[in-house]
Amino acid sequence: MFDAAVIGAGPAGAVTAIGLARHGYRVALFDAGSRMPGRYDRLPPYAIEFLKYQDLLPAAEQALVSIPPGSLARWQEDEPLFTPGPHHILDRDCFDRALVAIARHSSVSLFAHCARRPSFFGGRWHIPSGLAQVESHFLIDASGRASNQRRQGAATAAICGILTGVRLPEMRTEAAPNGWVWGAPVAANSAAVSVFLARKHCAGLTQATREALYRQTLQQRLLFRKCANANLAGPLMVRDATPCAHPDPVAANRAATGDACLALDPLLSHGLQIAFRLATQAAAVCHTVLSGAGGPDAAIEFFRTAQRATLAQHLAGAARLYSEHRTHAEEPFWLERSRIEPSPEPSAEVRPEAMYRLSALVRPEPVPALLPNGLIGRVEGFRHPAYARPIAFLSGVPAATFLPALAAPATLADLAKRCERLIAPAQAQKLLTGLVRSRVLVAAV
Repeated sequence: MFDAAVIGAGPAGAVTAIGLARHGYRVALFDAGSRMPGRYDRLPPYAIEFLKYQDLLPAAEQALVSIPPGSLARWQEDEPLFTPGPHHILDRDCFDRALVAIARHSSVSLFAHCARRPSFFGGRWHIPSGLAQVESHFLIDASGRASNQRRQGAATAAICGILTGVRLPEMRTEAAPNGWVWGAPVAANSAAVSVFLARKHCAGLTQATREALYRQTLQQRLLFRKCANANLAGPLMVRDATPCAHPDPVAANRAATGDACLALDPLLSHGLQIAFRLATQAAAVCHTVLSGAGGPDAAIEFFRTAQRATLAQHLAGAARLYSEHRTHAEEPFWLERSRIEPSPEPSAEVRPEAMYRLSALVRPEPVPALLPNGLIGRVEGFRHPAYARPIAFLSGVPAATFLPALAAPATLADLAKRCERLIAPAQAQKLLTGLVRSRVLVAAV
């Protein structure tokens, strides 16, 4: 009998299992081993910081294949733009296996079988797998995209290949009339190159016609033309790249995480970052329920709200990036993906000399929050229409502690002085500027 069972051993599933094991729970992790060799992902800076904090960085170091010195993009205009800065490129197959090894060393019980459909009866989950049946109190679904998810954007597919005998000196991104292309060096003379197209253009293709479409797209792109005739290290793989979300990602005895909870547009390169965040949140929900020390209702509200807010934020972010493209902006691919939902109000202008006070729309109340001990409970915070989720902390400090200092009208400089007992002056200035722009602080009249 396990406290928790995690189905799926990708980054989200493995990190969730590790987190729960470190809290002292008996955890079962199902690893079907059906990974996608030849998949490479970018590891963004936030994800690196997360791995350092969680003592998981060795998994990334084992899987690191290249650090391009910058990125070259042909996106907004025809002229390529180089942006300096390292980009950490990981071999996902190697990275996933390294995380599973850390999970095993963290006392997670590994089941190298595919978990069949779980069922809940008798107050516990029953998960058939191989010749055995695993029982657990809590179930975490990290099995990836599923048919019950709701599509949240235009249907997109990625044709992914590893090309040999070709060198890319940096990470590259380029727009095409009917899609876009991403590539990065993965060895001295090898590159991972993916073509993103409307899913309907990839449906029903044979391997030969798929390769012809892939090579034709590369041939027509300035930054990838020399890749068009390179040798393929293996067959091309097709992945669904459509944004989608689980309609009901959490309940009193289960949670979904990773792509099973939320899969976002790859244009943002936030896949691993979101996987780690969802893993942390799913582990916190499970920890809260199993320990009985937090608030199960608060945990469910927190997880649902976080999923919806993350989805809305990233849909808007992807739409803005698509809308920045100009050359093929009137093509169907770009029109379908660049529709930005109108913002209720633009950001307010910040006027240092003006008098500001707390908006009447601020509603102080206990709100769900992830606490430093890994539990989810309610803390004194506030809600405001500008924020998709309730605000529990500001600059790492409980939000409610700021409200008395912001109630009486004052200039931003005076408000910052009132906040100095809570946070450093530079932090106070930045925080107050953000509160003005979001209209939590409004001009006193």
